[in-house]
Amino acid sequence: MPFAPFTRARLACASFFAASCLGWSLLLSRLPALKAQTGASEAEIGMALLAIGASGLAALLASARILRRTGSRKACLAGTLGMLASLPLAALAQTPLQLSLCLAAFGFAMALVDMAANTQGMLIEKRWQRPAMSVLHAFYGLGVLAGSLSGSLCASFGLAPFANVLCVFLPAALLLPWAHRHLLRDEPGRPAAPREASPKGRLPAFVYLCGLAVMCTYAAEGAAGDWGSLFLATCKGADEQTAALAYGAFGTAACACRFFGDRLRSRLGERPLAVGGALAALAGAAVLLWGNSPWICLGGCLLLGAGLSPLGPVYFSLAGRVPDVDPVRASACVSTLAYGSLLVFPAILGALAQAFGLDRALLLPLALCSLLAAGSFIALAPGKRQTRDRRD
Repeated sequence: MPFAPFTRARLACASFFAASCLGWSLLLSRLPALKAQTGASEAEIGMALLAIGASGLAALLASARILRRTGSRKACLAGTLGMLASLPLAALAQTPLQLSLCLAAFGFAMALVDMAANTQGMLIEKRWQRPAMSVLHAFYGLGVLAGSLSGSLCASFGLAPFANVLCVFLPAALLLPWAHRHLLRDEPGRPAAPREASPKGRLPAFVYLCGLAVMCTYAAEGAAGDWGSLFLATCKGADEQTAALAYGAFGTAACACRFFGDRLRSRLGERPLAVGGALAALAGAAVLLWGNSPWICLGGCLLLGAGLSPLGPVYFSLAGRVPDVDPVRASACVSTLAYGSLLVFPAILGALAQAFGLDRALLLPLALCSLLAAGSFIALAPGKRQTRDRRD
C-alpha cells in the first residue's frame, strides 16, 4: 500500500488494537444469546466474565517474560491467532462451564495482544519521535463499534453467535498477514526504559494512585460493556438487536473523544479534562439507570463513554511522567491494577445482580464515577501538577 513508513506502521499496529476490542465487543453484544444458548444464570455469566479477567491478569503478569523472549511483533500474532481460535469455540458453547473455559482462553489471548500492541505503539513513537498513542487507542473504539453493529445486525437476522463470529473474524483474518508484516521488529531481552530511570526500587505512591484511578475507570467501562446489553434487555424491555447496541454506543463516544483527546488535553489541561469527564460519566450512568426508554438509555451509554474515555490516557501519561521512575514499570503497575478491576468487578456485579437485581447492582459504577470526579479534583490540583511538570 502506498503509505509512508510511519503511517504504515501505525495502521498495522492500529489493526491489532481494533482486533482485541472487535472480539470483545462481539462477544458482549451476543451475551443475551449466549446466556440463552448455555442456560446460564446471571451469577454464572458473572463467573464467565470473571474467567476473562483472571486469564487476562495472568497474561499481564507473564507478558514481560513473554515479550522479552519473543518480542511484541510475534506476541501480537500469537495473541491474535489465540483469539481467532477461542472465540468461535465460545460461540459454540452449550454449557456455562464450556463458555467459561473458552472465555478464559480468549481473555489470555486478548490481554497479550493488548500489551504487545501498546509496546508496538511505544516503539513507533520512539522511532519517529511523533505522537501516536492517542490515535491508536481510538481504534479500540472502532473495534467496539464494529463488533457491536455486527452483533446487532446478525441478531436482527436471527443468526446464531457462531455464524456471527465467522462473518466478522474471517475478513479480519485476511488482514492479519499484512498487519503482522508491517509491525516494527523489536529486540527481545533489551529493555525499552530510559537509562536514567531506575529499573528497581519502590514505586512512588502517586503511581499507585494513578493505577487506582484507571482501575475505577475500567470497572465503570466494564459495567457498561459487560452488563449493558443484558440491562437493556431485562430491565428496560429492549429487543435483542437494540440491546446489542449498548456497548457500541459507549465505544462510539469513546472513539470520538480519543481521536481528539490530545488536542483537548493541550487546551483544557489534565485536571479540567479529568474532572469534567468524570462528571459527564456520572451523568451518563444516571441516564442509563433511570432513563424511561431503551433509546434514552443508549444516550446514557454515549455520555458515559465520552466522559470516561479521557481518564485512562490522562492517568497512564501522568504515571509515566513521574520523575526517576521507569515508564515501563509505571505502565505495568497501572495496567495490573486496571486488569484487576476486570478480575473483581464482573463477579461482584454478578453476585449483586443475583441478590438485589441488575438495576440496583449498576449503582456501583455510578459510585465509581463519583469517586473519580472527587479524586481527580483533589489529586490533580494545579499546584501539584505544576510541581510535577517542573520536575519533568
